[in-house]
Amino acid sequence: FAYGEAGYEGYLLVEGAMSFCDETGREIEVLREAGEFFGGRSALYGRPRSATARAAERTVVWALPAPALERLNMLYPNVLLHLRTVDANHATRRPDNR
Repeated sequence: FAYGEAGYEGYLLVEGAMSFCDETGREIEVLREAGEFFGGRSALYGRPRSATARAAERTVVWALPAPALERLNMLYPNVLLHLRTVDANHATRRPDNR
């Protein structure tokens, strides 16, 4: 996905690596750990994407559409709370706190 786009899903990294760049194209983060959740703020809060995401190598991700995240929240509220915390932690690790 690209910086500033509307986002309707969050993603779970299954294997590989994802690179994230700011609006200038500067790399701000690389995720390499399976199980990392990213891109959820757009789906959960209706915000535009705060970074551009690209596979940094051969990568597998699972897309979690907003309706699936909402159902997940109804059935397992603690899981979605955890995913929100993980996604927020990514933002605080970035140099400009996006």
